[in-house]
Amino acid sequence: MEHVEDLDQTYKAMKEWLKPDGVVSHQIDFRSHGYTNEWNGHWVCSDFAWKLLMGRKSYILNRAPHSKHLEYLLKHGFRLKCDQTVTSQSKYRKAELAERFRSVTDDDLLTSGSLIQAHL
Repeated sequence: MEHVEDLDQTYKAMKEWLKPDGVVSHQIDFRSHGYTNEWNGHWVCSDFAWKLLMGRKSYILNRAPHSKHLEYLLKHGFRLKCDQTVTSQSKYRKAELAERFRSVTDDDLLTSGSLIQAHL
């Protein structure tokens, strides 16, 4: 799910694909996949710098934090069954992040991975 460009539409489609009581299960890696020195250094990059870094790759990281995935799941009627997170220390404070990421939650700043399971 870290490589999906439009999370909102993807979670909406999952709702349409599933039968009632259907389940989604996602192991999501919120780390920078080695593009930056720090696991969450991709949140420090401006959108312009990130676009330059990604270049013409066939897939990119959407950089969405954990809370965004939960937001879209709930928006599309999913009920959370499991949300098991993995945390890592952050070298950065929220004030050091690129403007669009400064509103991440304190938990987002430390959540480097998550197993999320939800059902309709």
